[in-house]
Amino acid sequence: MLRSKAFLTQKKNGKVVKVVKEHYLRDDIWCAAEGCIICGHTEKVLSASPQANTLLDGKPHYIVPDTNVFMNQIDLMEHSAFKDVIVLQTVLEELRHLSLPIHTRLRKVIADIDRRFYVFSNEHHRETYIDKLKDESPNDRNDRAIRVATNWYTEHLARSAKPDRPAVAVVMISDDANNRAKAKETKIQAFSGIYKIIPHMRTVKEYVGTMVNYPELMDMVAEGGSSMDVDHKFTYEEGTIMGLVDGTEKQIYIIGRAHLNRAVQDDVVAVQILPKSEWRRSPSVAIVEEEEESVVEEDAKKREVDAGGIIATAGPTSMETDDLNDTDPPQPTGRVVGFVRRNWRPYVLYSCCLILFWLIFEIVLVIDGSFIYAEFRYCGYIDKSSIKTMLGSTVSQNVLFCAMDHRVPKISIRTRQAHILQDQRIVVVIDSWPKMSRYAIGHFVKALGPAGDKDTEMEVLLLEHDVPYQEFAPQVLKDLPAEGDQWTVKPEHLEGRADLRDLNICSIDPPACADIDDALHVKLLPNGNYEVGVHIADVSYFVKPDTPMDIEAAHRGTTVYLVDKRIDMLPSLLGTNLCSLRSNVDRLAFSCLWV
Repeated sequence: MLRSKAFLTQKKNGKVVKVVKEHYLRDDIWCAAEGCIICGHTEKVLSASPQANTLLDGKPHYIVPDTNVFMNQIDLMEHSAFKDVIVLQTVLEELRHLSLPIHTRLRKVIADIDRRFYVFSNEHHRETYIDKLKDESPNDRNDRAIRVATNWYTEHLARSAKPDRPAVAVVMISDDANNRAKAKETKIQAFSGIYKIIPHMRTVKEYVGTMVNYPELMDMVAEGGSSMDVDHKFTYEEGTIMGLVDGTEKQIYIIGRAHLNRAVQDDVVAVQILPKSEWRRSPSVAIVEEEEESVVEEDAKKREVDAGGIIATAGPTSMETDDLNDTDPPQPTGRVVGFVRRNWRPYVLYSCCLILFWLIFEIVLVIDGSFIYAEFRYCGYIDKSSIKTMLGSTVSQNVLFCAMDHRVPKISIRTRQAHILQDQRIVVVIDSWPKMSRYAIGHFVKALGPAGDKDTEMEVLLLEHDVPYQEFAPQVLKDLPAEGDQWTVKPEHLEGRADLRDLNICSIDPPACADIDDALHVKLLPNGNYEVGVHIADVSYFVKPDTPMDIEAAHRGTTVYLVDKRIDMLPSLLGTNLCSLRSNVDRLAFSCLWV
């Protein structure tokens, strides 16, 4: 079935042209559910008996999350407890436009065949594609498309059910109250949103709460909802930024909690320079940290927790210390007046060209240029003094998280594992920072291991310095030669290559080196000159452009060497074997000869 989309667009030269796009709708797109007798497909992604980690009327089921669930709860959806998930094309495309880093993370989960995440092309299916209604916003249209696709799956699986095998249920998960209400009207089962509006429906937190085999998931539910200068590590009570002051670029100090205005390390902020009468002297002595621990419980009481998240009411006023050095002249001092981009969730960070705008003593830093995808998580530990010892070990409570990076302020997280996690290194993400709250609000992502343990502290260092250390994904390993370590150089490999196996070539790597990636040779020529050659392993033969292995290698960038281990840029079959110039073994190489 062919549909056409026509619209008018204006080109750079001002000319208005009509663009017509063809949109093909098909009726042979598979549901990918194992045991479906209607589709007759061979690609079975969704299990016929999905694991009932949480029960829907005692039945196993598939889940269909909407865009907001992936956008706000990606840490949760990455957990191995979530399997047999239907990812709609509408959701995937919407997510790609909202956040490329989160889209990339979801794509990695989809690529894991053991997780059984299936992308259903609802925008190209004849029975699930919908046109945009008059006066309907794109967001409302996409929400309706999600509901229609969920309803189609429910009816489709019901038609393929057998007497001895009842239909698998389909559950839509959404945190959008309006979307959930309309889902109710169309009789779609939905766990979501604010249950005060629809009492019999559950929130995402309640859905996770029924997963009795995974109690730790409750801590992972996210709560609530310009200079790029990199300052030196000091304290979260102080920040600096470079800007123009009286026509000269100077360092501007931002001192004290009030002037920092809830900014955290690597936020992109707008800064206002204070009048000269309010300039402070250079803080040569570390700012005295406020006594925060004593007000943890008080601050927690001032927050009401409902199904929608945490609502902040009031918070204490910050203290600022007086200048301690009377001999230094006052330095330019400013305060944060706005946020261009927050460093809380995974986001797209821009780099390259830095443009400085100066208007009425305000500095706004606009970043333009190429994309750098960054994910910001914080490694650290729970402040033991914030744990309420009188509570039971499984009671949920607010505790303070201290990041290993002292530039990051303490973060309040809610957990029922406080007594278990108090001696461990953990990872936390910031969700919000209400205006009147003393602390940023975050959620627990995962535990790394016991504090002081060598492997744990090593993992903390790797995370803090953004070193990828995960195992290679299955799709990357598929790019390796099928022969494995039995691969040998064959005659067809020599076509277009010079055979230098008659030369005496030596490596410059130490004797115990496993990845010998370069070597040298020197040869006396008949005319008395010397031929000098440099040889490096030909990795390009095994790593083809734009393959999963090429993309992964580009992401890792280099092999990282630690005291007692190494983190390879390429799988060990290549790095320490097939792309290693071993002695008395034929290998493919790039060579440069000087005569």
